[in-house]
Amino acid sequence: MSLYNELRPKSLSEVQGQDTIKAQLKGMFLSKKVPNAMLFNGPRGTGKTTVARIVARTLNCESGGMEPCGECQQCKDILNGSSLDVIELDAASNNKVEDVRGIIEKAQYISSSNYKVFILDEVHMFSQGAWNALLKLIEEPPKNVVFIMCTTEEHKVPKTIISRARRFNFETISLDVISDYLMQVCNEHGKAYDVDAIRLIAAASDGGMRDALSILEPFYDDDCITTSVVTETLGITPEKAIFDLLFSIEKGDVASAISVVRDAVTKGKNLQVMLKSIINTLTDALFVMTGASVETLVNTDSYRELLLSYVEKVDVDSILKLSKSLSDVYGVLAKVPDSEFLIETALIRAVNDMASQISLKEIERRVSDLEKGVSSMPVDVKPVDVQVDNVVNIATKEVSSNDTNEEPADGFAPISESDELPFVLDEIPDELPIDGDLSVAAVSEMQVNEPVPQSVSESVVDVPSDSSTAVAATSNTIPDELLSHLPAGTKVLGEAISSTVETPCESDSEDTNVVNDLAGEVKEEAEETAMFKADEEIPAFGFANSFSGWLQ
Repeated sequence: MSLYNELRPKSLSEVQGQDTIKAQLKGMFLSKKVPNAMLFNGPRGTGKTTVARIVARTLNCESGGMEPCGECQQCKDILNGSSLDVIELDAASNNKVEDVRGIIEKAQYISSSNYKVFILDEVHMFSQGAWNALLKLIEEPPKNVVFIMCTTEEHKVPKTIISRARRFNFETISLDVISDYLMQVCNEHGKAYDVDAIRLIAAASDGGMRDALSILEPFYDDDCITTSVVTETLGITPEKAIFDLLFSIEKGDVASAISVVRDAVTKGKNLQVMLKSIINTLTDALFVMTGASVETLVNTDSYRELLLSYVEKVDVDSILKLSKSLSDVYGVLAKVPDSEFLIETALIRAVNDMASQISLKEIERRVSDLEKGVSSMPVDVKPVDVQVDNVVNIATKEVSSNDTNEEPADGFAPISESDELPFVLDEIPDELPIDGDLSVAAVSEMQVNEPVPQSVSESVVDVPSDSSTAVAATSNTIPDELLSHLPAGTKVLGEAISSTVETPCESDSEDTNVVNDLAGEVKEEAEETAMFKADEEIPAFGFANSFSGWLQ
């Protein structure tokens, strides 16, 4: 007989863990309110079938207590499997409609004990037809008939069945409970053991007591259950190899990390088991870094010391990235033939990520250094003159900011580089090419009376009448070439030109009269040409002032 069958509990008090389930069942026995259907759901090896048999014995025990006595005939018959009122059916191999019909037929027989109990194991394996046949029986069962259904996959059970049954959810057994029970078994059988070896067995059981006893059984023939023997037998990667690999990744040593993997392959280790051990170690590291006590980890003392040493050298973000990379490989490891290549590739990628990443502690240190440097710098702030491109308004000679979104002062638009003038300022000659050799000095005396806003379509050019400048003119007309340069809407006043002329020789009255006559003719011509209307609008600016600028 296997060890787990030999040690199978015979009462609720012997069941390890599942305290909530035991309390609920004892309350049911005490109240005598037994449901027609019960659904035991939970992982493998957590005691579902064992508890179902205990419930069947308790319901039919002649003592009528909350625990089976084990002495009455009903308890003995149920224990040896000869009772006609407790029927077990493995739904994994008996899942057809015909099998369910056999259950329906047996349920109609009158029970010789208190209850007729049907224990249906792996009930999720029933076919849809079998469920349909069983539904009516569960919904309206005969008197004193109880169904106990056990499953590891509750989601495969139809909701119509779940809604008609009372559910009991079994949980995985904690590693501490498993370790304590295994050491108790070893003590009762006089077996020597290493505590670390027992903890490794408990960790390998995945929370199932049946699995733990099955793993422990091969070591019963040894004089002492040692850690090295357990590690070699179970194919567990030694903790030293795991931490050597993790420290190599942390240091960026790719060669050392890959050598650990290849050494495990040489020794015949299962790489999938090895990778799972590494991921579990990273998970333990995260627990410790987030505040959990290392003493809560069920493992060896040397493992805890190595884990604390590793945690001091890495940060959470690095562990999360490494864990994700290895978990992705673990998910596909069983589907590819070359698992060694996948693991080595993942390790190389992890080393590169660690090398290119600046740790949080390093960032905090750099920020702290910068803050210290800034706080020690003398504060000597001086005003800085900001040079802004300005625009000079030719008409008003005012300086304004080069902001095209603002309206110009007094309605004058600034002249930018994109505006086209009717002439090039830098190429104006000393003498204007006008008919009659009109002196440039005379034109320079022209002035703009007042700046006129752009809304006014006329500009006025006034030639002062009190000019004392000599006018050496031989023609009494203002040429078209000169007038074409006037802005649109410019009005020329006829009284602008003075008849006073200075000559080199004051006694020469004849020359003076000639000049005065010429000035009069120019005055009359100016009066005839009174106003010019513009065909198109251009920016208004002072004509005379512009010419004065050229002369300067």
